[in-house]
Amino acid sequence: MTTGGLKEVLADSYIGAIATGYIIGRGFESLFSAFMPAINVILAEAFTSRRLAEDPWASARFSFISNILLTGMYFAVAYLLGSWLYPTNPKAD
Repeated sequence: MTTGGLKEVLADSYIGAIATGYIIGRGFESLFSAFMPAINVILAEAFTSRRLAEDPWASARFSFISNILLTGMYFAVAYLLGSWLYPTNPKAD
């Protein structure tokens, strides 16, 4: 199967749209996950009378950076897949 045939199968059977939607959903999940460690630290410090560690923000910063990079990767892949499968100016057959 050639790439033209693969593109046709993915676009015609809606598998490409489902895959693009799934990747976009994973991107939003990763975006929300980026903020969860910081929220956990804030809540834990608000509801306890002692500090959790020497620097509880260290892991939150690392997790935030890695999740933001993952979010960018998901959205970039979704954009590239969507623009490859569904061009704005399709060629007339």
